[in-house]
This record gives sequence, structure tokens and C-alpha cells, in this order.
Amino acid sequence: MPKSLQAYIKEACESLDGVSFRESYSGRGMYGAQCIGVVGSMSDCIRAVLRAAQDQHFDKVSSIEEALEADDPIPEEAWQLDTDGLENAQMDSMGFDMILYWPDLKPLPDEEEADDEDQG
Repeated sequence: MPKSLQAYIKEACESLDGVSFRESYSGRGMYGAQCIGVVGSMSDCIRAVLRAAQDQHFDKVSSIEEALEADDPIPEEAWQLDTDGLENAQMDSMGFDMILYWPDLKPLPDEEEADDEDQG
């Protein structure tokens, strides 16, 4: 199963100083609905999102290289980054820091969190 955008963002936060991953957050106007978020300074939050995109791109390139080496057809989705849900970014103040969150990016399913812990 391909890794979700949420998992890439979580891994990026874990690899960087100055940011933390919020498993579930309900921002203003979400009426209790949960999504993921990144907590830190604005620049650190943006750095985490860029790292997640970079890691996702690296994984896509690796899968294309593997397909080419095996002389397998390259699936169409291998050429596209998964950015669905990033369009509607919101932010809230959290004292000295802020949270960057995406109402369309739901919390990680339990089984994907367990997979991340097994690989780490």
C-alpha cells in the first residue's frame, strides 16, 4: 500500500528539529472534525511540508527506477505527487508557535501508524 501524504508529513516532522506532528487537531470552524497538523514557527512548518514533498518525490523516482530496471511498465500514478488536501491549509496561533493544519487531511489510520513504527 502506498504511503499517505499524512505519513510523509509525520516522518518529516520526526526528522526535523523545531516542529512536531499533531496526530489530530480540530481547528476553528471544524466543529470537532479532526485533521493532522504541524506545530512550530512558520518557517519550520513550511520546511516540514517541503521535506515531506521531497521525500515523496524521492520515493516516486525510486519506484520508477526499479520499474525501468525490471523492464516493467511504469504506472501513471508514479509520475504524480499526492498533494490532495494541501490546498486548504489553515493556521492557528499556539502561543509562541503556530499550527499549520489541513482540514482535508484526516488523521492517520491506526494500521498506517503501526507500519511507520515498525519501519522506524
